[in-house]
Amino acid sequence: VQAFVLQWGVCVFANYRPQQIFGGGHFCAILDDFDLKCWGPNTGGKLGIGVSDAEFAGWYVGDEANEIGDHLPLVVLGTARSARHVSSGEKGMCVVLDNHEVKCFGYRDSGVSYTGNDRIGIDPSDFNYHPTYDLGTGRTVLQTAKMLDSTCALLDNSAVKCWGQGSWGELGYGDLSARHAASALGDNLPEVDLGTSRTAKKIVAGENHACAILDDDTLKCWGRNYYGTLGIDSFLDTGVGDAADEMGDFLPVVGLGAAVIDVAAGFQMTCAILVDGNVKCWGPNMFSNLGYGDTHDRGTAEYPVASLPALDLGTGKAAQQIAVIYDAGACALLNDTSVKCWGRSDVLLGYGDTEARSGALGDSLPTIDLGTGKTVQQLVAARFSFCALLTDGASGQSEIKCWGPEGMMLGYGDAVPRGGGPEEMGKNLPSIQLGAIQDTYFKHNFQHDIPGHIIVINHIDFN
Repeated sequence: VQAFVLQWGVCVFANYRPQQIFGGGHFCAILDDFDLKCWGPNTGGKLGIGVSDAEFAGWYVGDEANEIGDHLPLVVLGTARSARHVSSGEKGMCVVLDNHEVKCFGYRDSGVSYTGNDRIGIDPSDFNYHPTYDLGTGRTVLQTAKMLDSTCALLDNSAVKCWGQGSWGELGYGDLSARHAASALGDNLPEVDLGTSRTAKKIVAGENHACAILDDDTLKCWGRNYYGTLGIDSFLDTGVGDAADEMGDFLPVVGLGAAVIDVAAGFQMTCAILVDGNVKCWGPNMFSNLGYGDTHDRGTAEYPVASLPALDLGTGKAAQQIAVIYDAGACALLNDTSVKCWGRSDVLLGYGDTEARSGALGDSLPTIDLGTGKTVQQLVAARFSFCALLTDGASGQSEIKCWGPEGMMLGYGDAVPRGGGPEEMGKNLPSIQLGAIQDTYFKHNFQHDIPGHIIVINHIDFN
């Protein structure tokens, strides 16, 4: 027997359950009805909840008790619209909608708006005229990748288009020109030249670089090459993609020696999963964050990608997913659904201590304890923190657990870091509270018309 307590005449049917999570510049969860909730820094209104930083008692959302659960607003996506994919950076967020159009939030100069507003997402009135992006006649979007000041989109025809700032060649158009205005988009925005007859299967982005897994399972990266970021075997801190002879067939593939099945980017470091489940990472390594037990940058002439060894994840272990935090480390979801993490000490990798893990990996590297009976389905990173999407073996319900040094990022209603103390992981690491599912009429008509007020409807299960 189930009962629903109505307050102010609105009915709610159950608690939200997450079905997919996203990282980058903050954390987001697509919920079981394809609504979207996000938490973390609300820089420039990038969380898309129609409030400014000050209205949520500071820069972050989710670091106060009255900002989680039912009090964490839904992202405003438009009437009857829902989310399918999210990418975020330090200054913006883009959401692929159910109709495969894109809406973006945050600072205009980060490639999220061509309406003339400085910021989109800090005021409910923003959403009255907030358009989706025109990326060409008949074109729809499969996913986006958000950089600091620009955005790339993977289209339904497997082409890539990028817009925003072009200071490092990160747009991939062979120049340094910015592309913000509506007149620069649509059919006027060219496709990124990835090489003769080459198309993309997946795109990811760091601070000022982007990478694409191509249709032939190779990888190409462009933008800022900060101490090996692009995997082109150059140490120079320079842009690639800002000159006419740097893209297309001129842009080399990253010499990984095997087919690439997945890739993840931090601010400047990048990691790839190969077809055999091996992981290779490259880029700046000043904190021994790449997992090779030294501080030599990889992807340079001295340490080229072709000579990279696979990271030792343990006997019989292969990676299925990987998540990278800034230039500080990474976590891998393995073929037995366990998670192993490596990197610098101050990021709180989730081992219940503050030790670095960078050299002795393999069987000596323990797995992360996320609780008995919990199966990891997905792993993501934002800034210096991680979140895992789990399934509880007893209830079959999905949940999210997060850990890291920036407590305000984690979404627990406080500013407490988690993962660095002996009693902070496993059963002691709580699940993120996402609140109760709201009535459809309420979601689209009232939520953002009552600033500072949340209607709470309680679901009671008498079984």
